[in-house]
Amino acid sequence: MRRLELFGAALLFAATLASVPAVRAEAAPACGGALSDWQNATYSGFLVGENGRMHSVTVRIPGETATVTTDTHSWEAQDAAVELRGGTLTWGRSVPDLSFTHTLQTPMCVNGSKVLAAQFIAERGTIAGSTTASGWVVRTADRPMRTAQ
Repeated sequence: MRRLELFGAALLFAATLASVPAVRAEAAPACGGALSDWQNATYSGFLVGENGRMHSVTVRIPGETATVTTDTHSWEAQDAAVELRGGTLTWGRSVPDLSFTHTLQTPMCVNGSKVLAAQFIAERGTIAGSTTASGWVVRTADRPMRTAQ
């Protein structure tokens, strides 16, 4: 079932890329240049860890925070404050013995600056070492889905 979900996410991503029309760079607003380009959305996709395993991932950005859920708890984040710099959206936390940083970068937009897809990089560090996973997410909803309580 998990492979089917990941295959579906890959197909959705490919379909999104295929539907992006060519736009003259000088006429288009900066893709992902404003926080509102990323907000009020749910993005779904996949991450591939250093061990080569693929994981499904969902990123919710309701406002000025991000929540990340995955099929493994290694990359999850809850209500982390987001920061936008030059079209790259980041969030993270650092506490003794644990730190993480998530980045959405290389945004892809259609007919304006609203982000439809982006590269997702997750980094985590502990006393034992650090690890990185990367992949892609595609905007799947314009309002973040609520998490089950």
